[in-house]
Amino acid sequence: MRVAILCVFLASGTLTFQVQNNWKASVTPRITNGKEAIPHSIPYQAYLIISLTAGGKSICGGSLISPRHVLTAAHCLVDGSEVTIYLGAHNVSQPESNRLEVQSKNLIPHKDYNRNKISDDIGVVALDEDVELNEYVNVVALASRDAGNYEGDSVRISGWGHLHDKNDDTSQTLQEANTTVISNQQCKQAFSIVIDSEICTLGSSGQGTCHGDSGGPLIVDNIQIGIASYTTDGCLSGYPSAYTRISSYLDWLEENTGLEF
Repeated sequence: MRVAILCVFLASGTLTFQVQNNWKASVTPRITNGKEAIPHSIPYQAYLIISLTAGGKSICGGSLISPRHVLTAAHCLVDGSEVTIYLGAHNVSQPESNRLEVQSKNLIPHKDYNRNKISDDIGVVALDEDVELNEYVNVVALASRDAGNYEGDSVRISGWGHLHDKNDDTSQTLQEANTTVISNQQCKQAFSIVIDSEICTLGSSGQGTCHGDSGGPLIVDNIQIGIASYTTDGCLSGYPSAYTRISSYLDWLEENTGLEF
């Protein structure tokens, strides 16, 4: 079996990484067995088109955490040179009057991001200037340092990734799904690389992230607690999805954004 990181490479193949027990990790997520979100009901959701230094582009998700900062996964940024970000988007295949499109070359992946273990998978894009907040574009609150483990809590995932498996096209409209947080011990039965600074969600109902959803938000009660990181290669139904646990990285975020959490 394989695990996969969840960005979509538009001009190059999916990256895969060998881990214990023949599992592999590749960067590629989607929202599986979800539904189309009510347009503009998730105003902090961001759509990232990353220009790669080696050529080509990849797609990831993200979230607006301040008028000048977009939170995403490190694996979305480490090979990038510039990012085009859609804010206030719903259907990314057509013009939208309420959508903002901004570009930035200020990509800040975590310096300790490990491609093999997919650890420290967090990054920030700093915008050149503040964006104007409104009902279509707004910021999300982040989990606090003393947040619990959320085990058993109902959570929402969202993104424009693949709807079924990595061979499908990515979704043109924002998708969302509800799922449940599981213990890291349970998650390790599928992914031996899971660590305390990650959080996992159940896959038995068939709902989860897939290629293109990387970097997107994991939400409980309108608070972001995770960043979409990896799942099985092929986004197999029944397997969990893993996320970077935000409460473990608030110090890093303060150091790299100047914000206070």
